[in-house]
Amino acid sequence: MLLGGLPQAALPPAKEGSELGPQLQQLTALDIALLLYVSLLGSAASYGVFFYNASKGNLTPLSSLTFLKPMFAAGSGFLFLGEGLTPLQLGGATVTLGAVAMLNAGQKDA
Repeated sequence: MLLGGLPQAALPPAKEGSELGPQLQQLTALDIALLLYVSLLGSAASYGVFFYNASKGNLTPLSSLTFLKPMFAAGSGFLFLGEGLTPLQLGGATVTLGAVAMLNAGQKDA
């Protein structure tokens, strides 16, 4: 994650130039806290939990849950940001939920 973040840290100064400093000064303490929350808990902690659980058992049910990440993002956008979902998106979510349920149910029986 660190290696992926380095180019992203270098890109804004190259693109924005002298405008970047004043834009960063407009960030409030809440903005910084939310960025840290998303960065640390949204990525680092989730990877830590994933690899801890991966070391304890079968990876199939655990890895199938990664298919739910886009659904959580779409659901959060719908609930908190008022974004709409098309029938095609709802259909895809239904298929994804069904597939994850079947994978996890199959693992319990095996």
